[in-house]
Amino acid sequence: MGSTGARYLAGARRYDLVLVLLPSPDTHGHHQTVAQLTLEAVANLEPPDRPAVLGTRTMTAVPGFLNVFGVARISADAHD
Repeated sequence: MGSTGARYLAGARRYDLVLVLLPSPDTHGHHQTVAQLTLEAVANLEPPDRPAVLGTRTMTAVPGFLNVFGVARISADAHD
């Protein structure tokens, strides 16, 4: 991504936040590459232009685990 990616991130959209899937051995290679390139692109920006980068991991859902949050309840009729 390099300077092209940095210019995109700092372009007209001026992102405040970028989400990436953290690289791990069980993460698909494309996701690993995009995460690394995104971090490099952000590092190439001037500090005032850098968005915050939030990394996340995947997890196996436990049935009903979102039901504790009213707005995130999953309907019993929902399909995967």
